[in-house]
Amino acid sequence: MKQFIKFNFTNKSNIDNFKVHQKELSFKGYNSDNKANFIPIDVIYNVQFKKSQSFCVNKIPLVLPIKDMPKLLDYTLENLISNGVHEYVNIVVVDDRSTEDIYSICKNKAISYIRVNNKKGFNYSMLANIGAYIMKSFEFKQIIYWNSDMWVPNKQTIPTLISKHQSSNCVISGTKLLYPNFSWDKSDSNISAQGEMRNLGIDVDYRGKIQFGGSVILIENNRVVPMHVKRFCDPSNAIANSDCGTFFTTGAYSMIDLGWLCGIGGFNPSLSKVYNDVDICLRAIEDNKGVMYFGKNLFLYHHESLNLNKETKFDHQFSSDSILFQKLWNPARIKKILK
Repeated sequence: MKQFIKFNFTNKSNIDNFKVHQKELSFKGYNSDNKANFIPIDVIYNVQFKKSQSFCVNKIPLVLPIKDMPKLLDYTLENLISNGVHEYVNIVVVDDRSTEDIYSICKNKAISYIRVNNKKGFNYSMLANIGAYIMKSFEFKQIIYWNSDMWVPNKQTIPTLISKHQSSNCVISGTKLLYPNFSWDKSDSNISAQGEMRNLGIDVDYRGKIQFGGSVILIENNRVVPMHVKRFCDPSNAIANSDCGTFFTTGAYSMIDLGWLCGIGGFNPSLSKVYNDVDICLRAIEDNKGVMYFGKNLFLYHHESLNLNKETKFDHQFSSDSILFQKLWNPARIKKILK
């Protein structure tokens, strides 16, 4: 059975209102020989696209998925707009099955809007692919993916990141991410950061520290382990405060060449929750393409998993993604492409 079922970017649909019939793999248990058993499932995605009057073909699309949490969306959009990000990008909100009114916020702020409904649940890869499919019809050269709980520190960061990507020989780029040293909702808690610190056995004030400072791939006990570099370290750390090639960038922020992304079949639809960002970067490296980390005096604030925590994070889909990733990227395949 194929372990990667592509998204069909060549299909011709009315981009304002269409359906996607997507085959995906789901983990169903282990066979008697202890091999993981995956079965194909059919998922229908119903899509509506409403282009804002401010949409411009000379600006890069920035795709921002969210489910509910209108106050978070309003905060994030205000951060982007007040820092002039909309002067360089078309902000496109992807509304993932929300029950709260997301469209009104987008309409009031002249933001383009994509509504995606399905009965399976959260699938970041498909939200990203659907956004890319719609933007491909406008012949954009690049696309930016942006988490709903991520913010810019100033007006220079985004144009600098765009310039660095476009002047480098890479198809994917990312940047340094910091835990915010401020609160968007008057709360100091960050469940993901606190849990990660417990796992690592460290005791620091995570606020203002590195959440993503580059990446490394480890092989432990015949398993492939993708790791963030210098998590919870100071932003000025020499390794994290640099521009360099890297193994993967985090899906919270990535800029990707759209032609290449569509040409390889997009993000793996069977990796719904986790490892889809690592997988796409490893496929780029396997395709002899560049993956860059631009962290030299650049960063974004990322709360981390704020919107995802609306749903149970460590569920069957999380397990399915983790097992499938290990089947896809076994140590032999990793060693071959990282020589």
